[in-house]
Amino acid sequence: MDESAGFGTRLLRAIRNLFIFVLIVGSAGVAVYALSVTNSKTYSLEVRNGSLVVMKGKLMPTGADAWLPSEPALADAYAPLDLEGNVALTVVGKKFEDRDELDRAIFQVIDMLARPRLASDQPKDLEHGLALVRRAEKLHGLTDDQRASLKKMQSDVAYFLARVRLDDARRQLEEALAQLKLAAESESKNRQQAALMLLAVEPQVKLLSTTLRATTMTNDAAGGLAKALEPQLQQMFNMLGKSVVVEAPPNAPPAAEATLNLAIDKTGAFSLDGVALTNDALTAKLKEVVAKSRGARVVIAADKAVPYSQVAAAMDLIKNAGVEKVAMAVAPPNDPSEVK
Repeated sequence: MDESAGFGTRLLRAIRNLFIFVLIVGSAGVAVYALSVTNSKTYSLEVRNGSLVVMKGKLMPTGADAWLPSEPALADAYAPLDLEGNVALTVVGKKFEDRDELDRAIFQVIDMLARPRLASDQPKDLEHGLALVRRAEKLHGLTDDQRASLKKMQSDVAYFLARVRLDDARRQLEEALAQLKLAAESESKNRQQAALMLLAVEPQVKLLSTTLRATTMTNDAAGGLAKALEPQLQQMFNMLGKSVVVEAPPNAPPAAEATLNLAIDKTGAFSLDGVALTNDALTAKLKEVVAKSRGARVVIAADKAVPYSQVAAAMDLIKNAGVEKVAMAVAPPNDPSEVK
């Protein structure tokens, strides 16, 4: 009887110990799994071979591997980033629980690398800065302040990007013109059509190509761009018929029209209907005329020595004064037959 009772006690004790062991092991397994899942969702940044590398936790309590996303957009956004020797970064070694936090940390580094590039006038620096801006645009977890900073960088690089695209357009125009010439000089079935098209577009394409070449290949310093573009702008202005008229809005009320003749001498000085006026006086006079006659028209007669940029500035002044009709005169305005 005692032996049976002792055996039963030992059996119960063994079952209890086994249950406790299983419970402990199970709890430990759950804890390890929870830590592994948390770690697998954690990101960090490390410096490897001079580049900032995004690390993603393994499905283990600890440890991480370099993150290589399969999606192309993500792969571009989180590819290793060349630090250009800047390895002392505050973001290195930190843990990020989600991609938004990771994006903000990466943007800090991109912002640091891009700003000196965008402030440079060297094409290579600007190209690198543009690449960094494009990289930053793929980060979606930015703060409002970071988005404002990104917008500022985009505006800083916009002019350079415009010049790059204009240069691409110039090359395409020149290639298209060369192909038209080839077709027009050949025995192809489209020879006549190519010749007609060439006749119609060649002068304008050549002028535009020359202008674009001057635009994209001239240094901006010391007014170099303005000087380089002056002949092309003048020629283009002349090719456009030497006449620019800005019509009144269709719903404008009818009013008696007044025609004013604005002369610009070779020094750039203004005279309205024979009366010499300063810029401010001219603006005031035009506003006075517009107040009485909304249909007022100004005909500009500029000396041949006056550069187009000054004529364009005069047209802006006239339009800002409220005049809705502006025309250019081929000859002095006292010869009505020459006014277009």
